[in-house]
Amino acid sequence: QLPAAEMKIGAKDIFPSAYQGKGVCSWDTRNIHHANNLWMSTVSVHEDGKDKTLFCGIRHGVLSPYHEKDPLLRQVGAENKAKEVLTAALFSKPELLNRALAGEAVSLKLVSVGLLTASNIFGKEGTMVEDQMRAWQSLTQPGKMIHLKIRNKDGDLQTVKIKPDVAAFNMGVNELTLKLGFGLKASDRYNAEALHQLLGNDLRPEARPGGWVGEWLAQYPDNYEVVNTLARQIKDIWKNNQHHKDGGEPYKLAQRLAMLAHEIDAVPAWNCKSGKDRTGMMDSEIKREIISLHQTHMLNAPGSLPDSGGQKIFQKVLLNSGNLEIQKQNTGGAGNKVLKNLSPEVLNLSYQKRIGDENIWQSVKGISSLITS
Repeated sequence: QLPAAEMKIGAKDIFPSAYQGKGVCSWDTRNIHHANNLWMSTVSVHEDGKDKTLFCGIRHGVLSPYHEKDPLLRQVGAENKAKEVLTAALFSKPELLNRALAGEAVSLKLVSVGLLTASNIFGKEGTMVEDQMRAWQSLTQPGKMIHLKIRNKDGDLQTVKIKPDVAAFNMGVNELTLKLGFGLKASDRYNAEALHQLLGNDLRPEARPGGWVGEWLAQYPDNYEVVNTLARQIKDIWKNNQHHKDGGEPYKLAQRLAMLAHEIDAVPAWNCKSGKDRTGMMDSEIKREIISLHQTHMLNAPGSLPDSGGQKIFQKVLLNSGNLEIQKQNTGGAGNKVLKNLSPEVLNLSYQKRIGDENIWQSVKGISSLITS
C-alpha cells in the first residue's frame, strides 16, 4: 500500500499541492485540496526472477468535503479530490504517465466503485454519493480534455492532458443496505449507466459483452477467459439483484468490478466514506480472490464462502496487507469496523463464516468498536 505522499517521480510527490510526507486522514472532512486516505494498492508476485503485478488499484475516501457548508466550495473540493484520484490513477500506469509527460494527450479509463449507503436515513451518505457522482460527471463530459498539474522528476510542475472516461458505480455493503435495503434504488440508477459503459447495452448474462469489455475481448487477449467469466458473473449478479443481499459475500459485485477493471487495463478505484474500513475490507476481498486465482486458476462463484484454502489466504491478507496499519494511522487504533457483533444476530454480515477463525476475526476487528470516525 503506497500513500499519496510517496507517489513520486523525483524527490517530491507528484501532486501540485504537495503532501510533504504526510497524509489526509478521515477526520479532515472539510479539506477541499486533497483526497482523503489516497493510497495505491498492489498485489505482486516474484516469478522467473522478476516482479509481476497481479493487481493494482487506487483506494480513497469519499469525494466530498462533506462538512463544508458552502455548496460552491463543496463542489470545488469534490472535483479537486477527483482530480487527485485521476492523478494517482495515471501514476499507477507508468507507461501512460511517461507518454503524458512527453506531451501526448492520453486516454485514461477508470472504474470507480463507491461503497456507500446512498440514503440520508441514519447518516448523510446519500448526499456524499451525489457529490462524488457530480464530481465525476463534471470531469468526464464526452470529448472533454482535462489538464492536470504533475510534479515531474526535476520537481517542476508540468501540465499534462488527459481524456478521462469514468464508469462510476456505487453499492452499499453494510448492514443498512444488505439487511435493511437502504439506498438500493438510488445506487442502481448510477450502476445501470456504468454497466452499459463497461459491458454494453445488452446486460443479459448470455449476451456477448459490449462496451469497454467488448473492445478488450475483440483483441483476443491472453486473459480472455478470466475477463469473459468475470463479465458473466457480474451480469448474473445484476440480473438476480444478488448485490442487494449479503448472500454469503457482501462485496461480491464491488470486488468483481475492480478485478474486471484491472484485467481490461482500466484503473480500478474504490472508496467508502472514510477510506479505511469498508474500503479496507474491499481491498482484502480483492487480494484474496486475486491470490486464489493465481494459485488455482479458478474464479470463485458469486456468493460462495471461501473453502479452507481460501480462508487461509483471506486470513493472511486481512492480517498482513497493510489495512490494520492504515486504520491505526487514521484513528490511533488498529481494527476494522466492518466486523461487528449485532443483536439480533440476523443483522450480522457473513464475516465470521468467511474468515473461519474466531481468533483472527477478533484480531481484525481489533478495538474498532471503541473508535468513532
